Amino acid sequence: MKYLLSILLVFSAGNSQSRIGDFKSISSFTHIINALFFDSLLVGVSKSGLIILNTEDESFETVSIDNGLSYLDLTHLHKDIKNNLWIGSKKAIQVWSPEKKVLINQFQLDIEDLSGFVNFENFIYAAVKINGLWGILEFRYVDEKVYFRDFYKRSDLENILKITYFDNNVFLLSSNGLISGNPFQNHISTWSNPADLKNEATLDIHQDKESLFILSSNSIYRLSTENSLETIKDNYDFSNTKGIIVSNGEIFTFSDTSIFQITDGEVSTIFSDQNLLINSIIRADRYLWTATSFGFGRLNNNTYDSFIYNQPIIHDPDAIEIYNNNLIMVNNEGVSVEGWMNYVTSIPPKSILDQIQISTLPYNFGKKISKSLINEDLLFLSFNNSQMAAIVSLDINNQFSIASKYFTYIDQDTANVKFNVGDMVFDRRNNLWAISLDNPSYPLSVFTKDQTIHFSDRLPNNRIIDGSRSIVVDNYNRIWMSSFSGLLMYNYSGDILSPQSEEWVNVPIIDGINRRALNYRISSDNTLWIITSYGLIYKKLRAQADQPVTETGPITSSGSINPYFQNIPFDQNSRIYFDPSGNVWVTSNNEGVFVLDTQNEYWPSSNGINSSNSKLLSNNITDIKFSSEDGLAFISTDLGVSKLKIPFKSEIKKTNSITIFPTPFKIPSNRPMVIDGVPQKSTIQIMSLKGNNIKTLTSSDMYGYQATWNGMNENGAYVGSGVYLVLIINKKHNTSSIKKIAVIRN
Repeated sequence: MKYLLSILLVFSAGNSQSRIGDFKSISSFTHIINALFFDSLLVGVSKSGLIILNTEDESFETVSIDNGLSYLDLTHLHKDIKNNLWIGSKKAIQVWSPEKKVLINQFQLDIEDLSGFVNFENFIYAAVKINGLWGILEFRYVDEKVYFRDFYKRSDLENILKITYFDNNVFLLSSNGLISGNPFQNHISTWSNPADLKNEATLDIHQDKESLFILSSNSIYRLSTENSLETIKDNYDFSNTKGIIVSNGEIFTFSDTSIFQITDGEVSTIFSDQNLLINSIIRADRYLWTATSFGFGRLNNNTYDSFIYNQPIIHDPDAIEIYNNNLIMVNNEGVSVEGWMNYVTSIPPKSILDQIQISTLPYNFGKKISKSLINEDLLFLSFNNSQMAAIVSLDINNQFSIASKYFTYIDQDTANVKFNVGDMVFDRRNNLWAISLDNPSYPLSVFTKDQTIHFSDRLPNNRIIDGSRSIVVDNYNRIWMSSFSGLLMYNYSGDILSPQSEEWVNVPIIDGINRRALNYRISSDNTLWIITSYGLIYKKLRAQADQPVTETGPITSSGSINPYFQNIPFDQNSRIYFDPSGNVWVTSNNEGVFVLDTQNEYWPSSNGINSSNSKLLSNNITDIKFSSEDGLAFISTDLGVSKLKIPFKSEIKKTNSITIFPTPFKIPSNRPMVIDGVPQKSTIQIMSLKGNNIKTLTSSDMYGYQATWNGMNENGAYVGSGVYLVLIINKKHNTSSIKKIAVIRN
């Protein structure tokens, strides 16, 4: 089956039509949590946004943060009486208009959890948890606008699992069992249980016409509008069943991997796939539709068809890399390569194989990828909780087959060993170093020439290696790691297998203070940047081995250390990265990323980059990589990858790659015309076709390698419609270029 993808979902690493500060998200919509059906559209919700299947032409559309959503990590979906979509998450409620394709409202309201919505006359109720208490939020439509009215809480509920409407009442499936009431007549605190299930655990409820069907751990019941309870099926083990739906009297239940039908009191399996996770099912358009871990599915007379488009399987990468200008995303589920080609560590369902590029890797990546490196066309991965190896190298050009395995334990054949590598790095002689998290006797290993050396934690002069921190290499090929009171530097000469000399040096984080480093990296100018619980500091390094630090800073006029980013909650998961211009990028504890430029100024501000002030997918950042040629930062999060156009890239020395957009340039415009790919310190003039100067752009019009023009002349008046020349001259590199642009004045 072939599907038409109605929007552009795959972004190449380069993007000549993006402005500095623009975001593009790279997300996976494969894992659909639940769905609803209307107007021949099957609409599903995933953590990354909405995915919409047109069941008539089998085309797809997605709605994400790029299209106007404000929050992701979505969990629930509901259609109200106005045909607007209510989208729930643990952060907020958003109301989306499918007709106008805009976000018409959003409500944050300090929501901690959410389990569903229900229509009740002209009201909408949401089951939520706020300030530790569960209850229902009340919203009302007035003159086509949605207003929040109140939160009705109930202190004796540990949770609310589901909310539905039946017989002019709202029903809640909760920790207290099934409770119901009319919110117009009674407060939620007075609602009671309408059905005595004899202490059976209630798993799900579903309303169909004049009946409410109740699924318990060993029975199915039907509650009528007269409040009578009829047993449909009893004495059956439904404990592994997730849900029930009923349509026109036909009863279906489902588990993680199977769908069942109950007919005349008998339970029969009508579909099963052990490689597919079923999250929810609905009955619509004569079919059973499924929301699964691999897109949508349709069950028709025991024939199951999958509906999925080619996209990355990896939706929450642990690590990312840029290889041949393509993004690689990795986690314990496998590898996704921009294009998209997917390599997974579990067997995918057969029903998707003709719709998505996917193959199986015969390995187990453990619990997590702790780090990735690319070296000579090999992808190196280090693992947490892996039984396969501590580190593997995969051949990128040979379907990620294993080139080598690396073991951080002396006895690599121990059956019960689980490898946990905290960090790895190549030194300047191409030796691979690794720090182990849970190997206290030999926390440091180096791999070279098919041989391995394991360093004991007990070093000369009682120095002890802390295997839970980073390992880095400076410009003099010295290895830096943590001790329990500061840093350790290891310096060797000759071959690491038989070094001519060795030296271990203790380096305090701050002189006279016993403080530990959370993370550290060394920049290209040989500065050691260190994250502490108090902020970011640096140490400038020199060649002298016994005194490797020449300066620690930043310091105040009184000589005390004054860290950058002092109010940011850094922890052991915080990381340091360097962009092509040498600026320092630091990740925080769920507050986004913070950037310190080479002039020691905060970029774009002291508030950093987060999901509240930008279109960053999530503040939970797992990795950052940069494209030096394109001026792009790829920020990996638990909800996908955010691609950010930044003003930092490799130096541009020619003007032959300059692009100008938009074309034609329509004025007046809220967004100026962009001249992209401009070498630094260039002179730019807007001229008429006769060569008359219209506008000379100044430094205020330049931002990195992009210049902007608002369509005005030197007198501040908009120019007329016509064709103009853009002259770019760069004396530093003795290069120039002339471009033509069309301007339309409205």
